[in-house]
Amino acid sequence: MIDLGRRKSQDKIIIFLHIPKAGGTTLNGIINQQYSKNTIFRFNSISSWTTVNDLPLRQREALRLIRGHFAFGLHQFLPCNSVYFTLLREPVARFVSQYHYIRRSPGLKAHEQLKSISLDEYIEKKGLRQVTYKHACYLV
Repeated sequence: MIDLGRRKSQDKIIIFLHIPKAGGTTLNGIINQQYSKNTIFRFNSISSWTTVNDLPLRQREALRLIRGHFAFGLHQFLPCNSVYFTLLREPVARFVSQYHYIRRSPGLKAHEQLKSISLDEYIEKKGLRQVTYKHACYLV
């Protein structure tokens, strides 16, 4: 049996690059069941880049998995080898799902802009579409 809770020195840190509206929240629930809390680092924002390095050595050594919304390149800041994975979704379905998610989420920046426009209008407004497209660029 594989021990998912402790990393051996030769093991790689797993990096889950979470693209919104592609099934990542469901996968995060599975990750939470498979890994102990102290072995997961949730990457919330750009400030997390420095937060990883500020963790005590013992805590960094215990890391098995890093997850969150961020661009490719995090591995460059880690002291050991790593491997990335992500989930992809059919692009049109993801776009439509993102539109509906933003409309029903008042805490999001784009909510005010989207709450009163149709899907067709959203498709036509180039500036608003960037909210949806930027996550695909995380892989580039």
